[in-house]
Amino acid sequence: AHMDIITPLLYHAGEFQLEFAELKSEEPSEARFGKFDCIAVIMPDAGMIKKLRPFREKVLIVNRCAEDFHYISTPHRETVEQLVSANIRRAGTPAKAICLDPADTVDPVLEARKEGFRDACKTAGIKPVMLRVKPDVDFIRSGLDKLLTDPGVPLVICSPMRSLTGVVLEWAGRH
Repeated sequence: AHMDIITPLLYHAGEFQLEFAELKSEEPSEARFGKFDCIAVIMPDAGMIKKLRPFREKVLIVNRCAEDFHYISTPHRETVEQLVSANIRRAGTPAKAICLDPADTVDPVLEARKEGFRDACKTAGIKPVMLRVKPDVDFIRSGLDKLLTDPGVPLVICSPMRSLTGVVLEWAGRH
């Protein structure tokens, strides 16, 4: 049933009248969304998901899973595997591959990304390092600092959540 919504959007978009809006600048309402057959939202935050809940039968969420909503997601496992494999090849050998692993986070997309990381490491013959992290910048920095034991070994760091990427980039910039 979900594919009845997704397929036309992906393959026959020219057959529909589409309207694009920046949801952050407006409040979802029946007056605004009542006329639409489907509302596609890309990576909404928790606040937006809550606001969209009254329209959940019409909402298609892209790249984020939420209970009681329709969603479509990129092939996260395969995508991360390809990206990490490419970076391991660029780094050369020996390289150390590290994946930030958020503590107490249960999310099927995150799990798929971690599996893609492990797949890339297995293919490259590298032992994956799963670095458990808390949502604390100093905790993440100190965990990464501990992995700087051999300055001659390049690090390939996988940040499976965008909220962690900024910390990794800042940390890498300092080193």
